[in-house]
Amino acid sequence: MLAILLTLLVVGTSRVYLGVHWPTDVLAGWTAGAALFWLAMRWMQRRGQVETEESRSGTESRDRQPAAC
Repeated sequence: MLAILLTLLVVGTSRVYLGVHWPTDVLAGWTAGAALFWLAMRWMQRRGQVETEESRSGTESRDRQPAAC
């Protein structure tokens, strides 16, 4: 994960340094990418493909146990 973030930072800053993009272009790209990542994670959590905070802590599994009759 750290390698991915470092690559994004280096590539984005190099685009500005080389004069290929304006700083606002790079910031807009980073913002759009973060928003799409967040939306994809929320979608996958709702489908059960990614663990949620509750499932990692174990609170969700206690809530779903059937009640004793």
